[in-house]
Amino acid sequence: MPTSKILRKGILAYYDSFSGFILCKVLSVNSNGRAEIEITVSRGAYRKGEILEFSTLNVVPRSAVKVKCGQFRILKYKIIPDKGE
Repeated sequence: MPTSKILRKGILAYYDSFSGFILCKVLSVNSNGRAEIEITVSRGAYRKGEILEFSTLNVVPRSAVKVKCGQFRILKYKIIPDKGE
């Protein structure tokens, strides 16, 4: 899978929650800025296998997250909605 910074259906991503990044997989991205995700690891209040919907601003492709000086940095990324939306 390419390492380009694109948020689209089928990629592995992070959900940027108040308790930190939650590992997830993107199930769909619609044209009005919402992404449906599946949580892939239980953490805090989120359980593995849960299907949730959030704004695309809170769902970040893993390739767009870097660590610099011990802090997580979210780089620019492109959002591609599913076809047929």
